[in-house]
Amino acid sequence: MLGYLIAQEPSQWAEFFRAGSPITSVNIEANYERDRADIVLGSGSEIIVVEAKVSCVDASRQVRKYEGHKKFILTNWMPVDGKEHWRWLHYKTWPGVSQHLETIARRSRNAYVKSLAKELVRYMNEHRLVRSNDSLEIYAREINEEVSLDMFLDAHIYGCGYQKEGGRISRAAYFAPCFGQYIARLRPGVFSGFSYVAKIEAIETTTDWHSYRDVVSKHRGKLWMKKHKELLDALHRHKDWSWKKEDRRTIAFLGTPRLVFNPPVNKDLLQKGKGFLSRNTFSFDELFNAWGKSSSARIR
Repeated sequence: MLGYLIAQEPSQWAEFFRAGSPITSVNIEANYERDRADIVLGSGSEIIVVEAKVSCVDASRQVRKYEGHKKFILTNWMPVDGKEHWRWLHYKTWPGVSQHLETIARRSRNAYVKSLAKELVRYMNEHRLVRSNDSLEIYAREINEEVSLDMFLDAHIYGCGYQKEGGRISRAAYFAPCFGQYIARLRPGVFSGFSYVAKIEAIETTTDWHSYRDVVSKHRGKLWMKKHKELLDALHRHKDWSWKKEDRRTIAFLGTPRLVFNPPVNKDLLQKGKGFLSRNTFSFDELFNAWGKSSSARIR
């Protein structure tokens, strides 16, 4: 959609992509012998390549293969050294793209372009490319069976029943599982309560096993699918996971889980009683305050 929007009014994007002259051509999904670039812009004698990544990955090695005078990566991944620009390679964040779209929606005299820009901003909010004004810090769910534990720790994926319009999980920046007593007894090294926190990188909706495999392949790649075939097969066979078309699911793709709380945070310090986790959203302050109480109790 972004490439199509650029093609409708290229003049709105010349400065954004540092074009030396007006943009005169827009090609979407150029092939480059199967490695493909999402958008290729022509500006005078200059070729500008734009690669869009919805997941937090560094695509610089991939982009190096493309022919172009300037190359842009649209992503929420930033170089660890903080350097966002080289002579030929530039990083642009999705929030930066969203802000530019909002400017276009205000300034453009083309009603169709205005509508497309607003629709794309809405899409980016729904798919967690940018955070909305009602964003939450942490979304939490209880994990108490092996397949979901393995999917979280090894695959960095969490799945739950379908949440309309993405639900609360789509508004959260991080996911924190609360491990139950059963899985803690079953798995050495796993302790009940909150231990890990992982950044939520993308949210998808699936309808059956085929659509689940499709979105996993889109975010993780075919090589990853082969490497994790045994884990995916276990998920497919699991008795608690139905893959009928009417059983839609919300899937969260996560960054690497980080061990933040050691010892873990006991859930009874965050709710009344020790039953099933009764809350799904927390702030970091709440978890750290509870962790302080939990640690003090252990010391005493």
